[in-house]
Amino acid sequence: MWGQVLSSPNTPYGISVISTARWLTDAWRLYCQCNPHVRLIHCVQWSEEAAWPSEGEAEIRVLVLSPDDELSLHCLKAAKRAPQVLPTLALCTAHDDVWMKRLFRDHVQAYLTLDQSQADIEHAFALLLQGDTHVPQPFISAFINDTPPKPLRLSNREKAIARLLVSGHSHQAIAEELHISDKTVSTHKTNILERLGLKHLPDLVRFHDKYPLAFKYTNQRKKDSSKTRS
Repeated sequence: MWGQVLSSPNTPYGISVISTARWLTDAWRLYCQCNPHVRLIHCVQWSEEAAWPSEGEAEIRVLVLSPDDELSLHCLKAAKRAPQVLPTLALCTAHDDVWMKRLFRDHVQAYLTLDQSQADIEHAFALLLQGDTHVPQPFISAFINDTPPKPLRLSNREKAIARLLVSGHSHQAIAEELHISDKTVSTHKTNILERLGLKHLPDLVRFHDKYPLAFKYTNQRKKDSSKTRS
């Protein structure tokens, strides 16, 4: 699965690994021991009796899952209740288009399968650290028809709220997670629906299911301030 350690100029970053398979848990421990560019904050084999671990200084979360496996679904539910919000990579034992889209809609920002290389993993990590998403080239075709007819004019905050809304979070839960008021959440929801030409929350859920990548975070660079002054 993974070959020699890739050279990288980046400062080591911390990862939190939660795996539903013991052999993959051990593989991740070995991977992190051999990779000086990664700090393993913790590595847990998930069970239905397990408590979500403290992820401390982790910068990326890795969920090792199997499509529609009962234990994987249990792990995802626990991840949604985790106290710490982290950019998340799903590493899946097999590929399934519907499963992948569901993961992007509700849980993750990057997706890989076991047959991808270490270079793919490193690339996905780099994108997550930049606040971006990652879909491997072989699976991009599943999203070809998932581009909205016109660009979304939503801020990253509005995209975050939209993702939480379609995931079933209440206004109060969103307010607590984002440290804003319930009224602010309600205002954002109204603005999101208006900008997308939608009327109700179920419409937003269907829109998000059809165009999940349209709600990814984007780097909002500051305008160039080096223009010639008059």
